[in-house]
Amino acid sequence: QYVTEETVTALEELENRIQELEDAEEPEQAYVTVAIEKFTIGQGYLVEPVLVEITEGESTAQILDRVLGENGLRYDNTGSVDSSFYLSWILDEAGSLTAEFPEISLKHAEEQGIKITNPRRRATLGEFDYTNHQSGWMYTLNNDMPNVGMSDTEPKDGDVIRIRFTAMKGDLCSGNGYVDDPFVPNVNGDSITKLLAEFNGREDKEELLEYANVQKAYEGAVAAISDITCEQTAVDAAEQALRDAIANPSNPEEPQIPEEAQAVIDLIDQIGTVTLENREAIEAARNAYDALTEEQQSYVTNYSVLTAAEAELKALEEQAAADAVTEQINSLPAADALTLEDKAAVEAAREAYEALTDAQKQYVTEETVTALEELENRI
Repeated sequence: QYVTEETVTALEELENRIQELEDAEEPEQAYVTVAIEKFTIGQGYLVEPVLVEITEGESTAQILDRVLGENGLRYDNTGSVDSSFYLSWILDEAGSLTAEFPEISLKHAEEQGIKITNPRRRATLGEFDYTNHQSGWMYTLNNDMPNVGMSDTEPKDGDVIRIRFTAMKGDLCSGNGYVDDPFVPNVNGDSITKLLAEFNGREDKEELLEYANVQKAYEGAVAAISDITCEQTAVDAAEQALRDAIANPSNPEEPQIPEEAQAVIDLIDQIGTVTLENREAIEAARNAYDALTEEQQSYVTNYSVLTAAEAELKALEEQAAADAVTEQINSLPAADALTLEDKAAVEAAREAYEALTDAQKQYVTEETVTALEELENRI
């Protein structure tokens, strides 16, 4: 009762003013990471990872439209940035028309009977390029592939958007298993992508890159995430190497690599060109790597070379097995010179062919199989 009404009113006015001041404050800035990738055709980034400021309610399509525009990249789409957006193609005039497909993709295409048209016919990169098997642009949001278009997702502060070209089904993965039966390692590359975006946005980026350890770690990080055959451990190791280099840019010394890990690195470096003759070298490198502890394995920065060599060796072995059967069939007499004495040899050739795996049979031509059938019919 002793506090006057005027005093209470004055307090209320002050409270209202505080509220007005708080409402007038600028909203906190929000950023997402955006990258546009051509990893599946061996061409790295179309747009390197970048931090993009967003406003509340902006869709992935609207963000992509801004990023492409800021990089001078034309594109075509169906729908609109507001509804049913689908990215049909991006004009990639600076990129090569010829894809550098990794061996794992070429092998998969051969096994599945997927025809590859390389180089592509035009500078636009998009749906139906290189193959007619679901090639085109896809996207992941926080490592998941949404089951809706880009106009129907609204990224939040800290999210990671990766616009990714796929040449054939299975050459991309996601955390939510959107793609069935992928033939590449299922790697979460969001963390390293975000780190690269943060590094690319630093005002002192060029200064940092003058240090040998930072330059090497940066190139290693880009190489690791760009290699679709890289395992998660190798990507994580490359990311940590870049973080360590950024934190200690004045230290040109290489990190101390455990002797056991260095021995494996040397074994992998010695593999060289993959042939059937250096199978033992590849197996020795694999056995030595598997014998390392998880921590020691993190130091093996050329692990992707080993996995690529193993994939190439497997393809060569399948080819060799098929070639042996082809030679066995071709060594049989012609149908018009066949006698019943050749029956055992024809049957042996059939048994050898049937003993091949489905992957190995892909290397035996249709003409060779037809020739064997003709001989069997003649017998």
